Amino acid sequence: MTVGELLKSSLRLIGAIATGETPSNDEMKDALAALNLMLDGWSIKRGMIYVTTLENFSLVVGTASYTIGSSGTFNTTKPVKVLSAYTRDSDGNDYPLDVYTERERYNEHIDKTLSSRPEELLFVPSHVLAYLYAYPVPDEAYTLYIESLKPLSSLSGYTTEISLPDGYENALIYNLAIRLAPEFGTTASPEVVAIAVDSMNDLRVINSPEVTAKLDIPVYVGSINIETGQ
Repeated sequence: MTVGELLKSSLRLIGAIATGETPSNDEMKDALAALNLMLDGWSIKRGMIYVTTLENFSLVVGTASYTIGSSGTFNTTKPVKVLSAYTRDSDGNDYPLDVYTERERYNEHIDKTLSSRPEELLFVPSHVLAYLYAYPVPDEAYTLYIESLKPLSSLSGYTTEISLPDGYENALIYNLAIRLAPEFGTTASPEVVAIAVDSMNDLRVINSPEVTAKLDIPVYVGSINIETGQ
């Protein structure tokens, strides 16, 4: 399905255009803008991002802070969230890092110039570039590995083919229809709303990380009196 076909499908669902009718250029532009706003909103929802990204970057000896994003120290798409990280030394040994986003924790370190193998990584989101702070300051040229969530890409060009996993086209069409309805002076039907909700829930279920329950049961060593329970 192309971007243009998706936009027309959403417009048809709310009766903004009839079957076989071609929307005006302004209508297509407005629908495309609404689609990309919706994708931007989805990008901060963990359950809507279908893949995590693992990247590696070189840390500099004696340097604690780095920018990450387009044209940053680490030139890549700015992450929405850093899920995990580790460093690798010159011998190929990996060491996990505690990742956090609270500046207070970093501020609590009395000696921020302490030089050693990093044990913590502070991720600070920002509008253009995000910031990373390694603590302690790298004493060697470690390689930093980051697993992160990246924003969903915006769509452009009406003839561009949409390349997303199964289920996304359905969710995009029906949820965009709901978003467009007020702008086009109409209302999405209950059937459209139901499909939109179900399709988003399906994506959240399949994209959400598996949670493994851990139950620590104390082991009792000794004898128990079944009458007293002691």
